[in-house]
Amino acid sequence: MIRRTLAKGKTPHVCVVGAGVAGLRCADMLLKQGVKVTIYEARDRAGGRLAQAKIGDHLVDCGPNWIHGTDNNPILDLAKKTDTTLHALGERTVTYDHLGQLIPEDEGTKYQEIMWEIIASSFQHSNDHSAEISSSESLLDYFERNADEFLKREWSDVISKKKGELERRKDMLLKVAEMWGAFVGSPVQQQSLKFMWMEQCLDGDNLFVAETYSKIFKYISEPVIAGADVQFGTKVTGICSSEDDGTAKERVTVQTVATNADDDEDSQPKSQEFDDVVVTTPLGWLKRNHKAVFDPPLPKRTTEAINSLGYGTLDKVYITFPTAFWNTSSTPPSKPEGNLPEIQKSVPNTTATTLPLHQPNVDSTANPMFGGSSAHVTAPTANDFPGFINFLRPTYASSTNPNAWLQEAMNLSCLPGTCAQPTLLFYIQGPCSVYIAGLVSRLRSKTPSSKSQILSEFQEVTAESETQIYAALLKFFTPYLALLPNYSPTSSSCTPTSFLPTLFAASELAGYGSYTNFPTSASGAPDQRLDQDVELLRAGLPERGVWFAGEHAAPFVALGTVTGAWWSGEGAAGRVVREWGLEESDGGEGKEVEGGMEELRI
Repeated sequence: MIRRTLAKGKTPHVCVVGAGVAGLRCADMLLKQGVKVTIYEARDRAGGRLAQAKIGDHLVDCGPNWIHGTDNNPILDLAKKTDTTLHALGERTVTYDHLGQLIPEDEGTKYQEIMWEIIASSFQHSNDHSAEISSSESLLDYFERNADEFLKREWSDVISKKKGELERRKDMLLKVAEMWGAFVGSPVQQQSLKFMWMEQCLDGDNLFVAETYSKIFKYISEPVIAGADVQFGTKVTGICSSEDDGTAKERVTVQTVATNADDDEDSQPKSQEFDDVVVTTPLGWLKRNHKAVFDPPLPKRTTEAINSLGYGTLDKVYITFPTAFWNTSSTPPSKPEGNLPEIQKSVPNTTATTLPLHQPNVDSTANPMFGGSSAHVTAPTANDFPGFINFLRPTYASSTNPNAWLQEAMNLSCLPGTCAQPTLLFYIQGPCSVYIAGLVSRLRSKTPSSKSQILSEFQEVTAESETQIYAALLKFFTPYLALLPNYSPTSSSCTPTSFLPTLFAASELAGYGSYTNFPTSASGAPDQRLDQDVELLRAGLPERGVWFAGEHAAPFVALGTVTGAWWSGEGAAGRVVREWGLEESDGGEGKEVEGGMEELRI
């Protein structure tokens, strides 16, 4: 139903709030339909959570590192168009137990296999019985309930002969299950079993963006910056869609303020009217700001949706060394890609970050899935140290990590060619992410020499530039670095040259987090409806001329991903175009204007 009709010759003027992936895609699609677009972006750059920073001569992604799922994924298509190098990290992992002992690779592989089998079972259980599952039940509850059955199936002989063996192996499996937290940015005990099915993503393989998202970002941002009125350093403080008497306005008034004003005139609030507004701010930002920004207040059901959905805190800490000292010359495995059984391929795909899932075969670059030679996908070699390193519930680091938060890292020295760097990428999540972000932020606020640098989003920390922060991060991560091959506390090769913490958990504009997830309800409320919450945000408020886009309003198979933000942006643009009754000329991308993937459900 068309809300308003255009006066003859009039072009609608649409405001897009935020220049992240969703905002850029939405603006691009609107521009192709002849719509006038203004973008307000509070940062001094485009990209939102998609951002890069320099570590020495190397560029790294501070936000997304992966392309999750290769089946009909437009982000993979963009990687092909931009000749962005992608990497298959293989299936090998190095895992240290809670005492710091190295778990034999074959044993660690068995635990991973069981973990993936239980996750696959939980997906199916959630798909089949979501309506009956209590909203207070977590994925960890499902592991605890089903662990005995799966463990006995794998190790029946040893369990039956050795007293206490089942309990020991179950305890180890539950420690392995904590790795789920790095996929969603929150502890496994907060993952809803009822809505576990919403964590499934596109089928196909998961590929690491070895060359970073920089070329993809340039490709999607340049036409928008050239064609739209993009106002950086402009924070939206109000979105008014009603008159003083409460009646609906013909146009939407957006109030803004400069984020880095140089004088009193620049710091004065400003307002402008638009025909429609597409809000692409992160879900975490909406949670904290919707009451102050929207006039009149958002409908009760919309605020319930915003408040009910979860928002994870996944952060990264890049630790760079003079050389990759952990690379060894020991005998390599017979299969460089690893030995995980076929269960790893048959599990429904999800946003795995720190464990191998749906990794391509070594010869996958010839696979038609990647478009043959048009997709630049590299594979691990036999001499590579494994790509994934896990430190399970480390009780040996009680002085720096008294809560024994799991630590997980990726070995970036195994990346191909010039992408390789002597760097370990630690993924931290949930309370650990909040702790590290708070630690760094507090130290920066207390250090006069750092105060001028606080506004730098992603700042490399060296012993010379920020001595206290460097020392604090070194103290926190040393217990895990010390377990790696060839480590020596007296060797300069084992002393980090820098740290780069992403600190999304402390970022106002990132919503103090990373991306959407689906939490349990403490009350066990039977009416929890996270799937309907997503659909509600996706539909927007057309009667007000207000729409939402972002990874939190994406198709179910792409929630929490770059792909989801992309599809959500194009879906919102399609709804605006249809609302105004404009002719949807496809510009070569007609299906995307329609938001063709919008109704996908797993």
